[in-house]
Amino acid sequence: MLRGLIINIAIFTSILFVFSHLFKNNIPSLRSPLNVKLRVGIGQGLFGTSLMFFTIPITSTTIADLRHLSIVTAAYFGGLPAALLTGSIISISRILLFGGITKASIVGCANSLIMGLLCGIIAQSVQNTRKKWMLMNVICIFVIFASFAILIPNQQLLYTTFLYYGFSSILGALFAGFLLRYLLRTNRIDQKLKESEERIRRLIELLPDALIVHTNGIIVYANKVAQQLLAGSEACSIIDKKVLDFVHPDSMETVTQRIKGLHTTEHASVGLIEEKLVALDQKVFHAEVAASSIFHQGSPSVLTVFRDISERKLAEQKLKEANQRLVFLSSKDGLTGIANRRIFDETLEREWRTCQREQVPLSLIMFDIDHFKLYNDTYGHGGGDECLKQIAVAAEKIVQRPDDLVARYGGEEFVIILPNTDETGAFLIAERVRSCIESLQIPHASSPVSSVVTSSVGAATCTPSATESAEALLKRADQALYAAKNNGRNQVVQGQIP
Repeated sequence: MLRGLIINIAIFTSILFVFSHLFKNNIPSLRSPLNVKLRVGIGQGLFGTSLMFFTIPITSTTIADLRHLSIVTAAYFGGLPAALLTGSIISISRILLFGGITKASIVGCANSLIMGLLCGIIAQSVQNTRKKWMLMNVICIFVIFASFAILIPNQQLLYTTFLYYGFSSILGALFAGFLLRYLLRTNRIDQKLKESEERIRRLIELLPDALIVHTNGIIVYANKVAQQLLAGSEACSIIDKKVLDFVHPDSMETVTQRIKGLHTTEHASVGLIEEKLVALDQKVFHAEVAASSIFHQGSPSVLTVFRDISERKLAEQKLKEANQRLVFLSSKDGLTGIANRRIFDETLEREWRTCQREQVPLSLIMFDIDHFKLYNDTYGHGGGDECLKQIAVAAEKIVQRPDDLVARYGGEEFVIILPNTDETGAFLIAERVRSCIESLQIPHASSPVSSVVTSSVGAATCTPSATESAEALLKRADQALYAAKNNGRNQVVQGQIP
């Protein structure tokens, strides 16, 4: 008898697993709709019937099993409706499948209905779940004991049945209670986990940024933004595609190394960096990317978040070009295109300090166009502007070193800064400038000096010292230029700081 009752416990354990799986996503309770409670009653009724196929014969007409556990379970989850329905199904099955209408079957039917009624009332009256479960089981055992007392005339057999059935029922109730509690808790945790995952998934879908998860280099998850960006105009999913297929060759080496580092280092992450990516339709775009190593479905993976910054990059490029243009315009003379007065002043001060520190000579050349006012009066301001442009171009061709500077000083005056250049070198450059301007053969019909445009040039050289300033060198060059004009023009005069 004990062996058979333990088999009943094992079968009922399997039934609990099936029951918990059937209602895994929607655990029934006393607050559930009536249709859910009725499904619980039907299910437990069928489970209770299956237990009767493994009953233990007590007498020729009396059988024992743990079908009452199905009634208790139905009451626990579905209240009175479920418990009565389970008791009714078990009662009908007792008569139809196990012995027909006999005294034992009638008593068994009455027991099932009484247990269903009492368990249903207890389930809806007692709030504490543990007390509720044990009280329903105790009531059922007393009802079954009463039926055994009616059906078993043999006192010795009756006591033996009480002993074994009572022990098995209590053991089954305790074991089933603990198992049921474990299964319910597992189901609730699993349900909460799924709900949490679903909430996270919905939040991820609401993110303005693209998000992908890739395992072993294969994309296993992508939100809508990532799908739209990486698929482009192609109407296909990016899931199961290689993540490196979306990396531009310019970024391939750095991305490969970064992914390798994320896979080999636990809890590693990469801050915001810029990469070039390629969509399935071969559209190239710039992206701002951040990545972190995670575990996805038990496997080391990489979570990557990125956003398309192509428009921002384009705006930055336009701003950069505008700034460069602004710097160019602010540093160049608007007419001739060479350095303006501001750049000349800054460069002269800088080169003065450098030559002072290195104790090397610094030379300065100043020149202007002879009788330029007469030129403008004769050829107009348009002709004068064109003349200045040609002279600026010619002067820049003469000065070849990167540190040398040709600038427009003002009006028809020009200056040349020659760092690390002694008097001889400065004179040679000055003479080349004068000669080159004359060789341009720009007509100057009103000039008393020559029939072509000529220039007067002044040059000055010194080795800067702490007691002097660049203004002294500039003044000396200006004095030399003035001397060249007074001496008849179209010549070079060299001055020097005393």
